[in-house]
Amino acid sequence: NLEMPEITIIDKAKPGLGGASSVAGGLLHPFSPRGKLINLGLEGLEASNSLIDVASEHESSCILREKIYRLALSEKNVMQLTDTSSLYPKYATWLTSEEIQERCGSPSSHLCGIVLFSR
Repeated sequence: NLEMPEITIIDKAKPGLGGASSVAGGLLHPFSPRGKLINLGLEGLEASNSLIDVASEHESSCILREKIYRLALSEKNVMQLTDTSSLYPKYATWLTSEEIQERCGSPSSHLCGIVLFSR
């Protein structure tokens, strides 16, 4: 039996409000919340993908989804994330609200679009 390690994160920010929560961008995709490439983001993503590949050799169910969606809820988000998709098409694909509706049904009226991050 393998013991699972415990990790304690001490952060002044509440969960999901920055601080330690914001570091996941470099592990799951190489972009900031505004869609800018973060320092060492591609290297972090490559390292994470290598670890995921090794883990999936031992347990294929460890990968639940291959994609991450970042919602654009304002026109400013749309501009930022469409730029990201244009600059980094290998990692980010822009979907309009119409494309989302075709794929997923009726989206929220507040949704302006989505960028799809792929590993």
